[in-house]
Amino acid sequence: MRKYDVCIGGYAGCGNIGDDAILEGYLGGLSAEQRRQRTVVLSGSPRWDGRRFGVRCVGRKNPFSVMACLLQSKVFVCGGGSLLQNATGNPSLFYYLGLLWLARLCGCKTRLMSSGIGPVRGKIAERLVIWTLKGCEKIEVRDRVSERFLLDRGLGREKIQLVSDFAGRLEPPPPSRVVFIKRELGMSLGERYFCVVVRRDGPPFGTCLGNLSAALRLFLKEQNLTPVFVLFDKKQDLDATERVCCSVGGVIFRPHEAKDALSVISGARFVISMRLHALIFASMTGVDGLAISPFDGEPKLASFCGERGMMHRSPSELTVAGLFEELVKLGKGECGS
Repeated sequence: MRKYDVCIGGYAGCGNIGDDAILEGYLGGLSAEQRRQRTVVLSGSPRWDGRRFGVRCVGRKNPFSVMACLLQSKVFVCGGGSLLQNATGNPSLFYYLGLLWLARLCGCKTRLMSSGIGPVRGKIAERLVIWTLKGCEKIEVRDRVSERFLLDRGLGREKIQLVSDFAGRLEPPPPSRVVFIKRELGMSLGERYFCVVVRRDGPPFGTCLGNLSAALRLFLKEQNLTPVFVLFDKKQDLDATERVCCSVGGVIFRPHEAKDALSVISGARFVISMRLHALIFASMTGVDGLAISPFDGEPKLASFCGERGMMHRSPSELTVAGLFEELVKLGKGECGS
């Protein structure tokens, strides 16, 4: 007899708001009893996640705990987010592929949850991904680019299901939460603002961030708006966020919960983001958005914006003058693709 129905493995508890939102959205569909007794999560912060989500959590990098959980689980669910990619390096890709293989060795069925696939660079890495996914009983992808990637490489359509990102299942927090956040940031109650979410785009201060900073400085000379820089990944985005904020002015918001990020975005005039989940939150709350990909060929932002009618620009398209014009349109509520 296996103790758990589901073991969930992903990037939750590692300081990324988007991955925490995915887990919270998934767990929101379970009853309190299912969470407490029949589900276990591999987390980067097991004590913290266990308290806030009401679910058993173990350290995602502790091999003994991971093995014990898999041996006691019926199904291993990997995801969501862009876990199966090597744009950030092969170790991350091999970690998740290894989890899927280890789960099968432990007798678990394997599934992929609300995932984005790629970019996968290199033929060997691409073959490993396809070979591993062929053993999954169910593959959920969150965009058509990922769906097409798998279909073009021979995975059967009967296994693949196109679903929305689980972060979109979060329940909106009360409007009063924005008031508390503005007080925390030292802003007045009636102060109007827009949100900016940046990430590293190249060493040490690349084209995207340089052009964005210059365009924001021009825009703020004409607009009485406060830029609120929302930190979506405390480890990866802090340096870039601080540099752009110092160049432009404004305040940095460090949300402790995904719902805090959702709250602050819900009260914004518009959102400029280099991260997908800020755009998902904007779409959920009816806020206009502009996506800027950190590198040419980055698939998930372009795919999402094409489906939702949001503006999207890649680095090769980004100029200070063009970005300034788009900021003016957003400020006036004249958004377009």
